[in-house]
Amino acid sequence: MKINTQNNSAYENDELGIRMIYPTNTSSDAPETWLLNETWKERTFNWEDVDSDGKGTHITERSTTDGIELKVINDNKKKPGQVRLPVMAISDESSLDDLELDQDVLRTQGYMGTPMDWKNVEMTLYAKVNKASGSVDGGQHFEFLARGGPGHGDSHPECEGTALHVNLKLDGTAKREKELYHDYPDGYTPTEGNTKKLDIDNLKDRWIGMKGIFYNQKDGNVKLELWVDNMASNNGGDVPAYSIEDKGEWEIEGKNRCGGTSKEKITWGGPVTIFRWDNLQEVDIKLASVREIIPPK
Repeated sequence: MKINTQNNSAYENDELGIRMIYPTNTSSDAPETWLLNETWKERTFNWEDVDSDGKGTHITERSTTDGIELKVINDNKKKPGQVRLPVMAISDESSLDDLELDQDVLRTQGYMGTPMDWKNVEMTLYAKVNKASGSVDGGQHFEFLARGGPGHGDSHPECEGTALHVNLKLDGTAKREKELYHDYPDGYTPTEGNTKKLDIDNLKDRWIGMKGIFYNQKDGNVKLELWVDNMASNNGGDVPAYSIEDKGEWEIEGKNRCGGTSKEKITWGGPVTIFRWDNLQEVDIKLASVREIIPPK
């Protein structure tokens, strides 16, 4: 796949030649941009999970004339097609220890791990689905998660699992979620009213570009945006395909067990962002990045 890396209108390109929606925050207290390049594994962890039978997530790296490319195959029968690619804000797994989990504190402190946590982020992924199976209704999808820790599983404290999510299903349906703690469905906002069928074709067997963007606004509200480059042409239009502004009215289904309210806005940074996909068992990845951004005024 060849992506057009020429600038489009008023937008500038990132280091991989992909259009940036918002400019990179290059201040000394911002995390360094993560790119899918020759050093991409240095800030990832625990995603090549292969058991003794050889079942799990398998990665094939192949060098192409226009950059790195990954083929990700998941054949784990217990968790078919569930892939998580976590990216740390800094190259030190100790930054994932001793996280602040009390949301009353997080609201004021502004970060879960260190001041260099990911907070206002633009996550970019160009991918092609070669094989999908399992649940179609909500199951076959890509997902971007930000503003939490590594705790999105049973082996971690549930309060590590704060996250803002934007999803794109294989059939072209977008979805947004807020997760105030990792216990489904109590810790999540309900699905009803938080999905939208986009005017795009099924994603399977073709390249597509996606961006999950999360940032705080000056009024203290939080914006989530999903941008879609439907033709993988490095031009996703001038408005997000789907967005939401959390004004403090977006409520989870259960009581918040982590010190905040049931309508808590996740305004703080987290040490990890996560690229995720479910029931997509063979995926090619061409380009990916995570950048700390300067939010629009």
